[in-house]
Amino acid sequence: VDSNAEALRQQALIDAVAGAQPIVVAGLRPLPGPSGQAPADAGLRAYRRNAMATAWRALAAAYPTLQQLLGDEAMKALARDLWHSHPPVRGDLAWFGAELPPHLATLADYAGMPWLADLARLDWAVHRAGFAGDAKPGVEDLALLGEHDPQCLGMVWAPGCTWLSSAWPVE
Repeated sequence: VDSNAEALRQQALIDAVAGAQPIVVAGLRPLPGPSGQAPADAGLRAYRRNAMATAWRALAAAYPTLQQLLGDEAMKALARDLWHSHPPVRGDLAWFGAELPPHLATLADYAGMPWLADLARLDWAVHRAGFAGDAKPGVEDLALLGEHDPQCLGMVWAPGCTWLSSAWPVE
């Protein structure tokens, strides 16, 4: 099997599953099944439905506050929109959705909630912190405060810390 041809075939499949356009992939054959032959694109439609359901679950897990505030239908629509405008670039879908906060700020449907993008940024920061490495215990570092002028000491942020600034009281 020509590896370049196989890579192109696999990319066409990925594009067909990820795309929002009607499914047109050369070489599709009808699928055998208990009730006869299924349409050739039935399998790709199933992959698309699964991808959208997975995208929604990944987005809801990463943005629990947003999920609770907006509800399932709005989050499903956001997941679908984000999947098409900013498709996943990593194999781990826990990282899908990083572009949601700036994307939210551009959506007319949410113009009446200008704080929503900042709330999403906070959700994403908390989500990312869950993947950060452990901080090294710093009990002995506290002793430095008694040994040195505090103005000469610096601070090192623990892994996963993020500084967020917002005009809104997002908590």
